Amino acid sequence: MYLPGDTTSHTSIRPGERPLRATSRREIINEKRHRNTDILPKINSEMPGGKGALRQIAQLREENKRLRWALYEQQRLIAHHKNVQAHLEQEIDAIEHTHQQAIE
Repeated sequence: MYLPGDTTSHTSIRPGERPLRATSRREIINEKRHRNTDILPKINSEMPGGKGALRQIAQLREENKRLRWALYEQQRLIAHHKNVQAHLEQEIDAIEHTHQQAIE
């Protein structure tokens, strides 16, 4: 707020004053742009929700173990299926070969 007798008020703008203000504003904006906001807080068991976090980690490990076992079982079944399929194709080839010889 300006006082009537205030002689230091900014009623007149000096030649270099605005560019300095604009430069200062640009610097502030650039600093805000480059500020690192991706830093997450560290999780340790001493935090108030630490026991819940530890329980969740244990549950996720169990789920990971179960999923790895299920993946292993699926891979085993796929390998077994491929072996059976290869065996059946060999038998089909043998039958076709025998049938071709019988025709000749």
